[in-house]
Amino acid sequence: MSAYTSRLSALLVCVALAACSKTKDGALDVSSCRERAACQAECDRGVWAGCTRLGEQHQHGAGGDVDPVAARELYDRACKGGNQLGCVDLALLLQDGIGVAPDWARAAGLYRASCDRGMGVACVNLGVMTEMGQGVARDQGKADALFRKAAEHYETACRAGASVWCVNLGVLLTEEHGVPRDPARALSLFDQACQKGDLDGCANFADALAAGQGIAPDPERAASIAAAACDKGNALGCGQLASAQLSGKGVPADAGKARETFDRACQLGALHACHMLAGFYTMGKGVAADPAKAAALHDRACRGGEARACSYLAKLYASGVPGVPVDPKRAAVYDERACNMGDAMACMDLSVMHAMGNGIPRNDEQAVFYLDRSCLFGHPSACDLLEKAGGHSR
Repeated sequence: MSAYTSRLSALLVCVALAACSKTKDGALDVSSCRERAACQAECDRGVWAGCTRLGEQHQHGAGGDVDPVAARELYDRACKGGNQLGCVDLALLLQDGIGVAPDWARAAGLYRASCDRGMGVACVNLGVMTEMGQGVARDQGKADALFRKAAEHYETACRAGASVWCVNLGVLLTEEHGVPRDPARALSLFDQACQKGDLDGCANFADALAAGQGIAPDPERAASIAAAACDKGNALGCGQLASAQLSGKGVPADAGKARETFDRACQLGALHACHMLAGFYTMGKGVAADPAKAAALHDRACRGGEARACSYLAKLYASGVPGVPVDPKRAAVYDERACNMGDAMACMDLSVMHAMGNGIPRNDEQAVFYLDRSCLFGHPSACDLLEKAGGHSR
């Protein structure tokens, strides 16, 4: 599975496909356009999968700035046109509050409709919400059924020759979600997709090789495959190669090369790579320390949906560093973004800020609200504190 957020790797495995996946009515199409201009041209012609792909580029900053508002508008346009991946991407923004106020009920509704249309990733995301009790009643049995339904949809599309969904099936088989883990088959699916030119299949295959999932670890081969995917413009491959260059696993350790490769991955739309690149400017590792540039890179990642970057920025503005002044209100904004994306610690920090009035007006109701979210997202002590406060969860 990808080294980056599993839900995003499942949703956005079409970042650098060599060929698109097409269906008879266009509902499950995935566009192969790689440049914004080409995707815009598709979208303007009413090719709704092109609008979805362009939205993903805007959300993740592939080939330009991160613009979640533009992404939301494009996803909405694609979804209304009938492209189900557009509906799923829109639902993810609504679920995580990226460029829009969180709306779990609408997100669940969009996922449910797309799942029923055969979009496996919609079933997965609705399963996650059902497993957690996020906007829907918590029900592990229903969640498992949704994960199994996702596997069936993926299997059908994979056998029809759509390698993008073979990769998604492989991702699902690496996780403990409703279907038995099968890392060996996942590895085979990634390898087969890679052989067909699916670069995210190659990136996932490299990650499995590096981690020893379904096979003995082979960091040298993993780095080689990641490098080949990166050379062809694959964001995940570049991110994995940069991590190998930083750690020295499979290639000689070289912080300078790692920084350059993280930078390329960031520009290609790997938001985690932007977050990692910021660390070089925070610590002055191989470059002059530049806290302001580090903050800008974290902000880029945060705006696109990288929760860890939002949480880091919240701590940065809460404490302040040279070039980044203390700003509790901005800290609260970033904690709220991270909390909306499921960061339990950020929810807890926001609860404390409201309870204590740290830089923002004291609000006991909001303190309990965010404590409830922290409990929902799995903070180890939030549920006990919530019970003592007389709140509730799920």
